[in-house]
Amino acid sequence: MRILFVDDDSMGVQDFKQRAEDCLSAECRVITFGQTNAEIANFKPDILVLDLIQGQEDDEKSAGMCQLEKIWKERFCPVIVYSAFSGRFKDEAPEEIVGHPFIAVVQKGAGSDEKGCDCARDFAAHITALQAVDKEISRAIQDTLRDLAPFAFRTVEGEEKRSEFLVRAARRRVAAMMDVATDSASSLACWEHYVYPPCDPNLLLGDVIHRRAEGWDDPKAFRLVLTPSCDMVKRENKKPNVSYVLVARCNSAQQFVKTAGLVQANADRLKERLPSMLSRGYLESCLPLPPFQGKFPAMTADLRDLELVSLDRVGKEDEEYERVLSMDSPFRELVAWAYLQTCGRPGLPDRDVKAWSEEIIKEVNKAERGGQAT
Repeated sequence: MRILFVDDDSMGVQDFKQRAEDCLSAECRVITFGQTNAEIANFKPDILVLDLIQGQEDDEKSAGMCQLEKIWKERFCPVIVYSAFSGRFKDEAPEEIVGHPFIAVVQKGAGSDEKGCDCARDFAAHITALQAVDKEISRAIQDTLRDLAPFAFRTVEGEEKRSEFLVRAARRRVAAMMDVATDSASSLACWEHYVYPPCDPNLLLGDVIHRRAEGWDDPKAFRLVLTPSCDMVKRENKKPNVSYVLVARCNSAQQFVKTAGLVQANADRLKERLPSMLSRGYLESCLPLPPFQGKFPAMTADLRDLELVSLDRVGKEDEEYERVLSMDSPFRELVAWAYLQTCGRPGLPDRDVKAWSEEIIKEVNKAERGGQAT
């Protein structure tokens, strides 16, 4: 475990540093604030121990808080705020930082080195698990370069296009390897239906949106997006193909139970029958959605209870609807399939059909020159 101490008074963290090296077998380094950016990039700490530094009375933020906000946005890792002025932290930090489980605050003083090590120890198990994932991702990228570089150099002309090919291939391989790793588990947790926060900047089929004016515990405040993803793509030189998004209104989980004919069933019968019903994915027009803790309860999307929502009214902070999360594959495909049973059409993304056509023409010409039937 690598711990980076950022403090302009190196002696003020010596006891903490020594204890971390002795008790946690951590690799530690102490730097000043002026070295922070370069050392974070080079050392790649698992934990950052950060002093706040008392500024002038008219300073809006301390030096440590400025660094913390930068780390929060650019390269997040668990942080232990270790300062004689730790009380200033709650006054300066945004709410999401103050309450974050990977942000700990320790007041410098008697016994603070032990408290700091306890915080680092609490972070350690999570850090070890995430390091393993990081190694998987690095391995996937290396395998891509090894296995696909010969193909890329043989078939893709131009350095720029070749580099783009390798980057795209690496991304897809990483995504595929993560899916394989997930599939190897005995079963998926309910929350693994979802990608949170959403990765794609564009609204996608299967996204769950929420009416800001209504409660997070009310299923009727949510909608499930049914418009094909490709129709909602917005880029610098491309407008979406649609102005309105087709959505299914959501209702309580009771709606699915009722459709399954189990509304009168007792608890034992529900436990017996519901798993097989849920494993089907949907029932008639009812698509059950598992709960996502802190965001919405167990719900049912009714694929016959539809409405149109203006695309411009989704996403921005002052708009009617906020985007909550995306459906992960293959559950996004399940949404499309379930809706197609009622009515709809599959959507296809933009593709380089010109290059595709040229490949087909090459094959046709090759076949004709060889006297083969086309």
